[in-house]
Amino acid sequence: EGSAMARIALYVLVCAALFAVGSSARAGDAPIVTLTVEDEAGLGAENHPVTMGVPLPDGKVESAKQLVLLDAAGKRLPCQVKEVSRWMDGKSVKWVHFTWLQSVAPKGKVQVTVADAGGAVPPATTPLKASVQGNRATVETGFVKFVVSGAKFSGFESAWFDPNGKGNFTDANQIVGGAGGGSHLRIAPKDAVVLENEHPKIKGDTKPFSSTADAEGNVVIEEQGPFRVVVKATGRHLAGGERALDYTVRFYAYAGSPVVRVQHTFVSRQGEKPADFHWMAALNLDVPTKLEGGKLTLGTEAAPASVEPPAEIFQDSSDHYAIKS
Repeated sequence: EGSAMARIALYVLVCAALFAVGSSARAGDAPIVTLTVEDEAGLGAENHPVTMGVPLPDGKVESAKQLVLLDAAGKRLPCQVKEVSRWMDGKSVKWVHFTWLQSVAPKGKVQVTVADAGGAVPPATTPLKASVQGNRATVETGFVKFVVSGAKFSGFESAWFDPNGKGNFTDANQIVGGAGGGSHLRIAPKDAVVLENEHPKIKGDTKPFSSTADAEGNVVIEEQGPFRVVVKATGRHLAGGERALDYTVRFYAYAGSPVVRVQHTFVSRQGEKPADFHWMAALNLDVPTKLEGGKLTLGTEAAPASVEPPAEIFQDSSDHYAIKS
């Protein structure tokens, strides 16, 4: 998520066209800080979902519910405000997270202002919905619907896309489904690893481990607001009862946006002794799509590459990746 967003200088979200353009300015809206959103990559963004942390002075704001976001004309923008922490005496808010949708022209700048409304503001009404039933999470944003299962985690178990943003999800617009998905890794035995030019190389067979083998995996809704939902899946990579690394996968979905961000974290709980060390030959989060034809866009916002499927993006070091098609 961070690398994909790094080309926008400050992360601030502005309202989507799906919602009201913005309510009129109120006489009681007292400005606190003005934020500048700048597109440094020159690609521009339309209704781009962003979450931004904003610090507040000690004693300035009693409740996050009284904060609003104003556009350059002083009109209120629909947004989500979440209190993150309070000052030591507990009387005022120290940090908040704002979430909304931002449009910015290529190489352009947009200014928005955090303001104090002087009283509680009703939350925005959006089509964002999320629920968990039977260890399965279902999320709908208007444009996208997807399902994530905790047990035998397969990533996106299924997903649909309505290009009109009307929440019309049918078999005809299902884009993800079927077998093959999930979080996977391959572990090499220690005697299969050799050093070549001071770099480890894996020679010989590797053993596959998968999240789909863990029947005790779990999924929860970690955060739910009018503009952003965070679904968290946790579990283990198993192979015949043997364990190799745990996983935490978060899915970030936004009201009125087709964007779903995925944060895939591998967690080592194998111990601290040299004997506990794992040589990993591969780490994968596989998404089996139902799409046919067309092209894939891989890379970063500053250097996107349009390629023919099948294709893959392979990160071979901390600061380099290769695209194969």
